[in-house]
Amino acid sequence: MSKLCDRLISRFVRRVTRDSSATVDLVDTDHVRTASVVVSADSSLAATTPLPSAATSLTPAPPDPGQVFDKLERIFSFLGGALADVRLTDDDGGCPAADGAGPVTENLAGRLGAELVARMFDCVYTDCLSHIIQSSDTSWPTLDKILQLSERFQTNITRHLQLQVCLHSM
Repeated sequence: MSKLCDRLISRFVRRVTRDSSATVDLVDTDHVRTASVVVSADSSLAATTPLPSAATSLTPAPPDPGQVFDKLERIFSFLGGALADVRLTDDDGGCPAADGAGPVTENLAGRLGAELVARMFDCVYTDCLSHIIQSSDTSWPTLDKILQLSERFQTNITRHLQLQVCLHSM
């Protein structure tokens, strides 16, 4: 589960939280289900090409939080839907459910979400929100809007990943 979370963070979350040009491509048909995050060629070229020394102090602006939240919601809505019917069952044979009715069964999306959500929120804060919050130009109305977007995002991600845990506000 840990390796899967690592891959989801590196292939989806980090790309979206670090690069405003990242686009989410989802294919969901009867025969194919795929999700990818594509970063524009210009952005990847800029990331690999050394800049002249006068421009090295320039850092790219962080992605807009609303766009980051929307992209991540699309990804995790898709993943949550794809994993909704996948159940994990303890197969050791001796671990009955709390009510004694049989083996413990849990939802894969919920298990994945429980391991992934804190790491995802850390990425969102570190790569995106912290730059805005620490900026001296950020107004109170802007911060209030970001807080509202963050709360909505947290609620939606919790629903998409079918989490049964109590989360603290971002």
